[in-house]
Amino acid sequence: MIIGHSLQISYLKKILQNASPAHAYLFHGEEHIGKTTVAEWFARGLMCESVASQKPCDTCKKCAMFQKGIYPDVYRVQLNPDLRDISINQVRALQDKVSMTPFYNSYKIAIIKDAEKINEAGFNCFLKILEEPPLKTIFILIAHTLKTIPSTILSRAEMIHFTRIKEG
Repeated sequence: MIIGHSLQISYLKKILQNASPAHAYLFHGEEHIGKTTVAEWFARGLMCESVASQKPCDTCKKCAMFQKGIYPDVYRVQLNPDLRDISINQVRALQDKVSMTPFYNSYKIAIIKDAEKINEAGFNCFLKILEEPPLKTIFILIAHTLKTIPSTILSRAEMIHFTRIKEG
């Protein structure tokens, strides 16, 4: 259960109900306010095989695999704690993975945490994927700031802004 972010959740639920996702989303806002939790929920909803209108169902085989972290068509990229940025090699590895045929004839989803920390060469490589995304591939970038993300990336992603949840 996700607390708060009702506007963002409502918007993403409509996308799930209509089965009409964009190829790239950029969830942005302060640190530690739930962007990753919402991204994981949204990705699970995209994978969910339930025919009911409530997705994700959290009971089907795909939801269970996703929650265990073993769903083969979800790829995660994040900053290695020993490094200061996400390298071009990490972006190339992602590019190789999303270019393959999905295992379950579903979406391939790439979740990129700390997207603002992709280095310049990595952004240039990533731009090529965004310009011509493989079929049924969805990118969810998660960033705390937009300052270091090139405008060419920003213009190709659907922006979803998150704010701190008000108490009370």
